[in-house]
Amino acid sequence: MIQYYFDNTPLCSFKGWTESWTGLFSALDRKEPERVDYPGQHGYRFDRSAIRFKERVITMTLVFNTNCRHELIRDEMKRFMELLSKNRPIRLMREDTCANRIDVWELDWVSSDSDRWFDDQMGQRTLTFHEVAPVKAIYKSDENTASLTINSPYTLLIFWGDGSFDKVKHGTISHQYTDNIRSHYIIVSGVLTKGKTETDVQEVTTNMQGVCRILC
Repeated sequence: MIQYYFDNTPLCSFKGWTESWTGLFSALDRKEPERVDYPGQHGYRFDRSAIRFKERVITMTLVFNTNCRHELIRDEMKRFMELLSKNRPIRLMREDTCANRIDVWELDWVSSDSDRWFDDQMGQRTLTFHEVAPVKAIYKSDENTASLTINSPYTLLIFWGDGSFDKVKHGTISHQYTDNIRSHYIIVSGVLTKGKTETDVQEVTTNMQGVCRILC
């Protein structure tokens, strides 16, 4: 069984379910490398020392069904859209209980298509999201406090899984949870590639479990 949660609220609580999606697990497209022009040489050269990726584009087609009046469906869809209309990224969590797997994304809602209606009892809406920081490491905390030590030449984003986030380049940062949720999945996103631009992300607390090193 697969469940979807938006900001830790199950989609089914809005009388909704996911009919289809694209982009959740697709490989990222590369940005065009910077061009280097050498005087006196033909053409140009690509700077391949720092490969960068574009944002992840995700579409989700959702169906809302109250088995009741048209007005109640609109009320549930309105409640759901209010959840998305926040001045910050929205946490999407996909829980596959059969595979014992949880995946998470921090998404910005970009657009939605016109609604479709079926027999005045079901409404369908297709939404487009962007994961603007798609290269990430994911950690799990089962405690009330999570802590990370960061040592990076670039500023990294830390999404704590409760709607809050921080920007860190160097140092140790801790976060206290007050939402009474048992487990939180922490996303650290930014330049995490090894090589010339290597970033060192370290766990410093024993309650932090690495779920996935880099997704791209």
